[in-house]
Amino acid sequence: MARAPSIGVAVDLAKAIVVSCEGYHAGISVLDAAGTPKLYYVPDGTGGTHAYTGYRKANTALALKMPSGQVAAAARSRVRRTRPARSMASGRFSRA
Repeated sequence: MARAPSIGVAVDLAKAIVVSCEGYHAGISVLDAAGTPKLYYVPDGTGGTHAYTGYRKANTALALKMPSGQVAAAARSRVRRTRPARSMASGRFSRA
């Protein structure tokens, strides 16, 4: 069984996150160390899709072994470095 906070701790953390995100719609997903969802927390007035977005964000951070706040920046820098140059030749795209 993968490491995870207890449900009580997960709920307390989710509530604290909602308080710190006052004014924003926030859905919280808590995963265990294997990436299995342990808690979806959707406060009143928030759409359920926010919790799924939280799951995807947390799962990506877990897979990349970096804090979720760094994932977007890493993805942007990687796209800039790896995007191949393309040119238009004979009406078809080809690598330059």
